[in-house]
Amino acid sequence: MLRTIPVTSASADAALRARSRWRGPTPDEEGRLGVASDVAEAFREVLGDAAYATFKTYVHRFDAHAIPLDGPFGLIHHVQRLLDSAPGTDRRRKQALLDRFVRVVQESR
Repeated sequence: MLRTIPVTSASADAALRARSRWRGPTPDEEGRLGVASDVAEAFREVLGDAAYATFKTYVHRFDAHAIPLDGPFGLIHHVQRLLDSAPGTDRRRKQALLDRFVRVVQESR
């Protein structure tokens, strides 16, 4: 004889999370990932390999909640400093890149 196990909302939520982990990103998530990867590639081109590695470190620290978004020790300030030190790129392009970066970060929150 088979017994049915009552489904609680907690177990149903856990099942949905497990399924969503394996199904891949939704079209909306894919769009955001595409924009984020475009911004990351633009940073790689502007900063060069060494500064890009530093950029990635700052982003990982922000993702781990080790640094805030704003303020003198925040992600935006660190990225601004990296862009300011990048040679061969005009101020307008640096500002446009920083604006795109801030938009991507704020949309992913």
